[in-house]
Amino acid sequence: QQGEEQRIYLSDKKLEKTKEIYFSNGTNMRNIAFIGADHLVLETSKQLLLLNISTLELATLKDAVGGLRDVSKSGNRFLYECNTPSDVCEFDLETGKSVNLTNTPGQRELSAVYAPDQKKIYLVSYPAVNCLEESCTPSLYVLDLATGKSKRLMSSDNGNLRYTLIPP
Repeated sequence: QQGEEQRIYLSDKKLEKTKEIYFSNGTNMRNIAFIGADHLVLETSKQLLLLNISTLELATLKDAVGGLRDVSKSGNRFLYECNTPSDVCEFDLETGKSVNLTNTPGQRELSAVYAPDQKKIYLVSYPAVNCLEESCTPSLYVLDLATGKSKRLMSSDNGNLRYTLIPP
């Protein structure tokens, strides 16, 4: 519920200890994911946060406008919506940097997921502004992470279909 207190606890079963690692008052916690061995990504109703559970340092991904979309198999990278209208960005825990993978003004990309081989991502894109009925068709793309090149795989027939990609 909006405005209710929300807390995250870390439990160590070997030591039989539990400690509070995050407290929120006024923002809804939408999603939590482990990144690497000692980080959590916290998706709230207002922002995307990166929490180091060893040091309890909390960082905000300032360019995030949407939520967490997928976590790589290695657990060290994740996809999220960034900028306005939304692009797809990837955060790399090892470098501590985010990279805009799509950078497509006038388009809005959603539902990005890593391919099983982790060398590509799949995403849904559609026009973000001045969208006439016939031009508002969402399309499914595959983007090669090594080259940055994308290819449209399919579009909806009537513009009413919305894709939701689910990580494998």
